Amino acid sequence: MRSGITFICVLLSAGLVSAPAPYTAPDGDLNQDGAVDGLDLQCEILLFSYLNLADHPGGAECAEDADCADLVAPDARCGAGFGPGKVCLPGCLAPVVALDKDGAPSCDDPEADDDNCLGLTPRRITDLNCDGETTNTDFLFLVAVIFGKLGMPDSPDHDGDGRLNFCDDDSDGDGVADADDCVVLDASLFPSNEEMCDLIDNDCDGEVDEEMGHSSCGQGACHWYMPVCKNGVPQVCDPFDGWAPEECDGVDNDCDGEVDEELGSTTCGWGLCEHAAPLCADGEPQECDPYQGATGEECDLLDNDCDGMVDEDLGTTTCGVGACLHWVDNCAEGELQVCDPMEGASEEVCDAVDNDCNGETDEGFGTTTCGLGLCEHTVDDCESGVTQVCDPNLGAGPEVCDGLDNDCNGVADNGFNDHDMDGQADCVDEDDDDDGDPDVTDCEPMNPAVGGLAVEICFNGVDDNCNNQQDEACDGESCLKMLQANPALSDGVYTIDPDGSGPLASFSTWCDMTTEGGGWTYGAIIETTTSSSNRTRLPGVTKFGGVNPNKLLSEYSVNLTGVPYETIRIDNFSTGDYVTQAAASPGTWNGTTYSSSHGNAAKKITMTGSREFRTGYYGSSICSLAQTNIPVCFAALVPTGWVCDTDGADVKGWVDPTGGEICGLYYCKKVWRGNSGCTSYIGQTAVYGFAIR
Repeated sequence: MRSGITFICVLLSAGLVSAPAPYTAPDGDLNQDGAVDGLDLQCEILLFSYLNLADHPGGAECAEDADCADLVAPDARCGAGFGPGKVCLPGCLAPVVALDKDGAPSCDDPEADDDNCLGLTPRRITDLNCDGETTNTDFLFLVAVIFGKLGMPDSPDHDGDGRLNFCDDDSDGDGVADADDCVVLDASLFPSNEEMCDLIDNDCDGEVDEEMGHSSCGQGACHWYMPVCKNGVPQVCDPFDGWAPEECDGVDNDCDGEVDEELGSTTCGWGLCEHAAPLCADGEPQECDPYQGATGEECDLLDNDCDGMVDEDLGTTTCGVGACLHWVDNCAEGELQVCDPMEGASEEVCDAVDNDCNGETDEGFGTTTCGLGLCEHTVDDCESGVTQVCDPNLGAGPEVCDGLDNDCNGVADNGFNDHDMDGQADCVDEDDDDDGDPDVTDCEPMNPAVGGLAVEICFNGVDDNCNNQQDEACDGESCLKMLQANPALSDGVYTIDPDGSGPLASFSTWCDMTTEGGGWTYGAIIETTTSSSNRTRLPGVTKFGGVNPNKLLSEYSVNLTGVPYETIRIDNFSTGDYVTQAAASPGTWNGTTYSSSHGNAAKKITMTGSREFRTGYYGSSICSLAQTNIPVCFAALVPTGWVCDTDGADVKGWVDPTGGEICGLYYCKKVWRGNSGCTSYIGQTAVYGFAIR
């Protein structure tokens, strides 16, 4: 339908269809039923069809209603048309409605029912645009009329200028053509209009409430800068919005242009500190310091420390002693005071008072001493303010042995023994024999010759210096040297120190001080049994045990290194026999050994008469023995063999009986207790030894 309306408006604007002005739109009630509605619209459509029949253009002419029944429709009627003749009209068109273009030139009786005067209201009711014709344009007008009367949004003539909207270039009459108007049916909205604060685009520029600007007002906490329009509502700036009572915060709370004003001040402090202070400064609450400007209290009649008191707590000074002891305030009436330490002094008297104020009481009166021994004592002539008397027998009692004069007669321990006559009784004398060694360490406290300070006397059988040793300082490099130093020495165990303070260790051994002039230093005493094979290697190197005076129960060896010798002696202690031989030259015993016939360690010393002193291990393959243990022997070197003898008679030298002889070579051809044979000595036992001198 809109396209048809647009077409008609184009025709009107082109001048092809004229529309008179002013124009009053008819009501369009074609069927005269009192309403302009769809029935009138249908009736107009039927009218168009009757006027545009293909075989009757302009309408089927008729003379009476019957003519129309055959030509158009049974309900058609014959009525006045646009001209002198009549045409067939639809039965829905009210009989009072005429199509006559001009109408009756006059009507004397408007109520008359004839062709010229058919009533004023329905005259030309189908020619809605008053152009003298009933055409499609009238149909479109009728549509607009019906829509307007039915309450549709588009009014037929919005601005009431006599031109229906669809033919009106300015439908809302706002002076702006519809083609340029943003809202064609609202006269309040058009370009160049003044923008209002109403959330509406009043000036048709595509923006709402634009360029309304800002306003500012107030000061301090009430200062605002705000838009004039917000959300379509005009804004009003309140210069006291945010007002509050003034506070100390660096802000103009009461919006009067001043900050932290009229918050007052307070006064505090005493004395020199009394002052006023503002309650607020730099936006911070202030406290009045009551001690601002305070100093240490001075003696000046001022409250220097601001505590409300003057010259207080400056203390006192105490001076003087005895009768002069007193104190004074350090400050009085603003003046410093001095304490006189001698105020009240006088001459000293015996009254328990320091009269002369020198720090001493009853001094200068002296003392008195009396009595002997335990009674001797001294008293002050003045004590506790009372004059004193000295008693010479104060403390006397019976005499006891305690080193004191108990009976106060001038003699200590009178009537008790004094062994060394030194004036001290033995019961209290710490050195009764007066030898310089206290009784607690003196092994013979009543013998002045024996004590810790005494010199040891050699070989007297006494522990002269109380060190639990006898003759310990009498060690020599050999038994012979000790015998030469003290010919009275007897056989016994002695300590040998071959080199004195040298590196060689001292040792204890048996010394024979009687046989053949004495002075024999023993190197070993050995008991040989059937089980003693491989028992010893070199006497004087391997120690068997300690020295025993009973040589038959002894078995030991010592290291003779460093001991000088000229003669060697071999003993058979089991029989009491011995043999001596002189060395080829004097010597000193050492640890030198040699390898025997079967690679065993042995020792030999050349003697006179083509003999050798031998001791150590000697092997024997003849007797099927890996080695023969020969403790000691003198070996005679002869073309037919070695013998252990000093002459050709009976054997007086010995070997270990378990070692046997060297059969065939007659090494030690005949030994003590037997003649010959490798096994002739099995089971024999003897005690041997050797010594050097």
